[in-house]
Amino acid sequence: RIVHQNVSNVMFPETPRMIAQTSGTSGTVKLLPVSPSQRNVFFKEGIGLVFYTMLNGVASSFAKNASIIKEEEEEDGIIQWPNLQKSCKLMFTPKYSYTPNGLKIGPNSSAPHDNKALLQLYTTPADAYDVMTEPELLFLHCLYAVLDSNLGLIESNFVVGVYNFFVCLDTHWDDIVSTIRTGKLPKNFRISDEVREKLEGQFVPNVERAEELVLIRKQYDISDHAQSSTAATSSFARRIWPKLHTIMANETGSFHLCGQRLRERWVGNDITIFSPIYAATEGLIGVNTDMNGKTYVLSPKAMFFEFLPMDESNNDDDGSKNDDNNDSDEKPSENTLFIEELEVGKEYEMIVTNLTGLYRYRFGDVIRCVGYHGES
Repeated sequence: RIVHQNVSNVMFPETPRMIAQTSGTSGTVKLLPVSPSQRNVFFKEGIGLVFYTMLNGVASSFAKNASIIKEEEEEDGIIQWPNLQKSCKLMFTPKYSYTPNGLKIGPNSSAPHDNKALLQLYTTPADAYDVMTEPELLFLHCLYAVLDSNLGLIESNFVVGVYNFFVCLDTHWDDIVSTIRTGKLPKNFRISDEVREKLEGQFVPNVERAEELVLIRKQYDISDHAQSSTAATSSFARRIWPKLHTIMANETGSFHLCGQRLRERWVGNDITIFSPIYAATEGLIGVNTDMNGKTYVLSPKAMFFEFLPMDESNNDDDGSKNDDNNDSDEKPSENTLFIEELEVGKEYEMIVTNLTGLYRYRFGDVIRCVGYHGES
């Protein structure tokens, strides 16, 4: 009704800011309205706590992991955060559709044009986001990240995005170094003449950085050193960016193997991979309060949580989860538990009631209780 009939106040007493399209990783693709208050809660209760965690964690994490940096390069070998270092944020320009009344339909993740002022924080310039094809934009992310030897942070929603970033960097290394040297993008680079002209017009060739990168690649052949990054040997990523303090991308759950491969091949153990937030299209679920940890503290201000023990979840008469054969019409068992009733070490299916009208919604995620944070 919201999409096709322009009806308001259907699921919550606000005008939706957009219709979010789920990824479909735990079932069929669904369309869910997003309210302004839901977004505000995400930033206050999620992003705000992530920044607080980094404020306290970056300095100690960098000092611990980057012991190969000489102390004279950074005072006491420590990087204080926040600082003036830029971030390489691996985001892409989504393709939206629209309702008859102009409401946007598409992914609910960060997009380049959500807040153009924030683009000043990132290595990739604003004009690059006029490139609508992901392979070409990923090349540009690599190019501008490598150009900045002072890069501090690489960001992606999931660690697979960072892995693809390094695959692209490895595959197109010669073209990237050549562009840095000459200021000219590869001739076979498939972007419009207008965007090419803008980017090349702004690009300042840096022969010194190009020569530095050639030497880095020569001294550190990935195929020979893939398994050799130790406390005494800096990783390939560390050599490119000596002050890179964090890779911020979710590597929990099924993404763990990708994170492991990323470490083995490119980033070693001397750069922290921080999994900051547990979230879904349905809203914020939890926040990681330890930069070196892989667990999340649930956010009860974002959702109301119930938990179904896995033995009961598996034994439901019809296994009613939100899969391809079930669109969440089935009610969850009455034997659900609240947060304070969970037992450490046990697994539960999560059931949520969110800020946009989803009531006792089974979206398919299974979690393990690993402990309590303070008294919560």
